[in-house]
Amino acid sequence: MESIKLFVATKAFIVNDGKVLLVRESNKYKDGANEGRYDVVGGRVNPGQRFDDGLIREINEETGLNVKIGKPFFVNEWRPVVRGEKWQIVGVFFE
Repeated sequence: MESIKLFVATKAFIVNDGKVLLVRESNKYKDGANEGRYDVVGGRVNPGQRFDDGLIREINEETGLNVKIGKPFFVNEWRPVVRGEKWQIVGVFFE
């Protein structure tokens, strides 16, 4: 079986007045697979870290916002190739 790195990620749909916050991925992010594209805020969960704590950390790092995490509403996966490595990312999306 070929070698694939597995990650768990969380994503946040931050809604205010009916608008969803989108951020643009920087070209300075070394593990980026979507440079210049827009996405909702989120990132990988560190080993041993709770989903909600990881997402709160990511939101604060990327936006400076402090938010309350709602319930998960969607799970998906994507399989980018980053720096020549095949990755499998399982993403859990939260309100």
